Amino acid sequence: MKKSKQEIKTFIFCSFFGALSEAFSIYFNVWTYNNPSFLEIPIWLFPLWGIASIFMVRIYLFFED
Repeated sequence: MKKSKQEIKTFIFCSFFGALSEAFSIYFNVWTYNNPSFLEIPIWLFPLWGIASIFMVRIYLFFED
């Protein structure tokens, strides 16, 4: 699986803003996590959002061809 610079940028961007959106949701009491570790969110949400974004882009590119 070849990683491009664009995928790395997408991963970082979506990791940050996905986790930030979770932090806003928690701040406004939309939901909570039992064991938050950083900014009231679990640390695993950062890579989760990044992986999900790359997955969605690759699925899109797969069906586009």
